[in-house]
Amino acid sequence: MINGESQITTTVNLPSVEAVCRQAAESLPLYGHVVMQVIVDGSGHVHLIECNARFGGASTLSVAAGLDSFYWFLLESTGVDIAHHPFTYDPTRPLRQIRHAADVVQQA
Repeated sequence: MINGESQITTTVNLPSVEAVCRQAAESLPLYGHVVMQVIVDGSGHVHLIECNARFGGASTLSVAAGLDSFYWFLLESTGVDIAHHPFTYDPTRPLRQIRHAADVVQQA
């Protein structure tokens, strides 16, 4: 993390983390895309530390992994049933995202 943004992110399959986040999402009045951050302590306990309704630095990795919640939100907001747009994730194929600064030069 640098300045609150994930710099190197790798997808992992952690059912205990998924369960905590799912329970929080289902118990809160959330709709649309949200970012949840957790800490897993030395004993393996999962602690939810943050929940933001925003597209965060690692959200592009979640989209690449099949969790296209921003697109689903747009579809639902136009009345489309997202049942035909399921979440498909292959835990045997981890993905990594590396963020970097880039300069863009344009004609003024």
